[in-house]
Amino acid sequence: MRFTKKVTQTIILILCICTYSHAQSIESLQKQIKDSSSDTESLRLYNKIGVAYRDINYHSQAIQAHNQALILAKQGNDSSTIASTLSLLGTAYLRNMQTEEAEGNYLKALSIAKNNNIYSEEINTLNSLGLCYKQMGKHTQALKYHKQALELIKTNDQTEKQAATLNHIANLYLSMNQHNNALKYYNEALDFYASENDSIGMADIYRNLGISYRNQGKYTDAVAQIDNAIQIVHSRNMEAKMADYHHLLGGIYWQSKAYKDALDNYLIALEIRERLNLAIPMASTLNNIGLIYKDLNNYEMAINYYKQSLGIYKKLNDIKLMAHIYNLLGSVNWQMKNFDQALDYYLEALALREQINDPKLMAASYNNLGLVYRSMGELETSKENYETALNLYQKANDKTNVAAVYHKLGSLYLSFDDVAKAEIEYKKALALREEAKDKLGKASTLVALGKIELNKSNTAKATEMYNEALDIALAYDNINLEASVRNAIAAAYAKLGQYDEAYEQLQKYNSLRSKILNSESIKKIADMQIRYEMEKKERALQEQKLTIFKQQERNKNQLNLIYFILAIVLVTSYFLFSIARKNKLIKKSNLQLAAQNTEILEQKEEIMAQRDAIEVQKNEIEKQHDILEVQKKKITDSISYAARIQQAVMPPEEQKNSVIPNHFILFKPKDIVSGDFYWMTEIDGKSIVATVDCTGHGVPGAFMSMLGTSLLTEIVNSRQWNDAADILNELRTKVKKALHQTGSKNEARDGMDCTLCIIDYKAMQVNFAGAYNPLYIIRQGELIEQKSDRMPIGVYARGEKPFTNHNIQLQTDDLMYTFSDGYHDQFGGEKGRKLLAKNFKQLLLDNSHLPMENQKEVLDSHFENWRGNYNQLDDVLVIGVKVCPKEKQIATEPELVEANT
Repeated sequence: MRFTKKVTQTIILILCICTYSHAQSIESLQKQIKDSSSDTESLRLYNKIGVAYRDINYHSQAIQAHNQALILAKQGNDSSTIASTLSLLGTAYLRNMQTEEAEGNYLKALSIAKNNNIYSEEINTLNSLGLCYKQMGKHTQALKYHKQALELIKTNDQTEKQAATLNHIANLYLSMNQHNNALKYYNEALDFYASENDSIGMADIYRNLGISYRNQGKYTDAVAQIDNAIQIVHSRNMEAKMADYHHLLGGIYWQSKAYKDALDNYLIALEIRERLNLAIPMASTLNNIGLIYKDLNNYEMAINYYKQSLGIYKKLNDIKLMAHIYNLLGSVNWQMKNFDQALDYYLEALALREQINDPKLMAASYNNLGLVYRSMGELETSKENYETALNLYQKANDKTNVAAVYHKLGSLYLSFDDVAKAEIEYKKALALREEAKDKLGKASTLVALGKIELNKSNTAKATEMYNEALDIALAYDNINLEASVRNAIAAAYAKLGQYDEAYEQLQKYNSLRSKILNSESIKKIADMQIRYEMEKKERALQEQKLTIFKQQERNKNQLNLIYFILAIVLVTSYFLFSIARKNKLIKKSNLQLAAQNTEILEQKEEIMAQRDAIEVQKNEIEKQHDILEVQKKKITDSISYAARIQQAVMPPEEQKNSVIPNHFILFKPKDIVSGDFYWMTEIDGKSIVATVDCTGHGVPGAFMSMLGTSLLTEIVNSRQWNDAADILNELRTKVKKALHQTGSKNEARDGMDCTLCIIDYKAMQVNFAGAYNPLYIIRQGELIEQKSDRMPIGVYARGEKPFTNHNIQLQTDDLMYTFSDGYHDQFGGEKGRKLLAKNFKQLLLDNSHLPMENQKEVLDSHFENWRGNYNQLDDVLVIGVKVCPKEKQIATEPELVEANT
């Protein structure tokens, strides 16, 4: 997406700037408190700190600061200061969703302001109480306090607060779906702002009028009002407000199914918010773009935008909005019928909402869980979640949503074939929807009850309910509801035998269905149009980038040409200067030539004599070269013979198959001879296997490997060993003695890295000790790493300790791997990097299902492909052993038709 990269780059900067600036402000205020000489000044500063914390959503710290201020205010016994501090404390509690604590502090502030005739504070507190009760869902009480504030303004000439209070009242009526009353108060506020020539206030009212018209489905009027608001803020260059209004306009176009206009406005809002580094508004716009794509059934794009929005909220640690996005992700997965994924997202949302303890949001999550469990066929669980949602909505006094849950429970009881209980729930929903003036919800419930009455053969009652629902659908121009009602009415007429009327209703129903299908076609066309526009913009952007690139290339070529011409001029000048200088020297040189000519003739004779001597030396050198070639061949033959001796010293095939029956060994020396070697034997029914990496490679490494082989043979045959660590301790002692290592500063640090395993096939155990190199065990598709001691077999500058012994219980079909570091330290690939241990582990895991010999082939092939044209860095040794009791290892493994590499 075109904004994804920018969002990722800017969000951290936004957080740093915002946090740093607020932290600086709060820190400065706290320093001023320490330097303050009066309680009055400290009180003022504590309240400023509280407001600063509130602005960055640190509500607990805000409450603490205002409480400190309140203590000082009470000590000063100033009524006005106590009232204003209580009001600020109430607002901090309200922002923290602690509505009861907010209400208590507001009421105390109101009482003090009333008793002391502090009219300005009384008006502010009345309006704050109105907002508090609105948030609590107590609309009647909220309206009472806002109207008291308005009356007090008019009687005490506090006109500067009048328009804001009118706006509060209108907003309250809007939330109560009383649009006529809302419009009345909005227009009063608009007239007041116009009389005061307050264009910003007018813009806010135009915005609210747009919302009111939008809620009534009057989208043309809504667009006109928002356009008025945009013109005002555009003329004042108020970019943040412009973004807000374009965002709102995008929502109105979206609801009116004008999807392209909606997306255009959202993208304008997003571009401004991104430029101004407004993180939360950016996330909100990304979220709404996702909603458009969801509405267009372009679920992939919807999820993409939701996740961009979620990323911002996670960085801001905004739990409430994170939960909101998880809820939307659940919704889109539910629509895609990915019910398990939807359930996971809904549960994520619920867990976050429980953290912030918001009953209404928790209720919404339980409501969604009820829906998804019903879709999954888990009806009892669905019912339990709906009932939990119902209880929470009832406690919040949210009648609209209580009615909605009653309706869903009625529908659920029909799934149980319990018509009586369904009817009870529907009637509860109907009563509440009438009380809440939720007309569309009422119509939906009337249709559901009408169907029940029709099934009980109460056709007249059913028809009455259908007609009432039809009136609502027509009033709100809701064609989906109208189609549902007309289909139900047709069924009622058919049951009465009035087939002409039934046919007429079906014709209207079919006409409405055509409109609905046409609406779906419009969505598809809009989606295609949006895709086309995006592709066109992308092509234009690519063409622009190409043009810029070509221009840059032309500029570079022109610059190179200038440099080239300048170089020619400089070189030419230098040569001209040199020629002029040489001409002067030539005359002087000619005088010297005659004298030198004689000298040269004499030197020529001397050179001829030297040439003969050189020829003799050349013949001698060629003779010595031939001798060196012979010596090189002898050395190479000797090393090759040494390689055969080294190979002969290592265990033969019969011994390997006896000691570790089901295995592979990948052995790739870097040079002719190797510093890596493996050693094994079987004593008292136990297999002892060592994988050793000596210091260096080639001839020096080979000498060390021969020493290691002989010492291991000597040690293991000297007595019975049950402890791998004891063998390594003894080996270290003998290596140090053989190499005369004392630990002095300047001596060589030759030694070995080793893994040593004692495998008891009968007891199904392995005893392991390691010097630097670990043991890998793959069991049922999981790789277990048994770490080794971080010290070598040899002298160790950081202090030697006894090696650690590890007893590991094995299971049938376990796979054990020991190795040197040559495989995963190899450079290669496209970028010439090391293969690394984590990729080596994954390679072993990916091919662990193959027979052992096939695993070896895969490892060898992968190593060569990875190495490519790079030289092999070190000797390579990998041993793999498949574990099962020896009597079961006689049968060969089945041959695979195709090996997965």
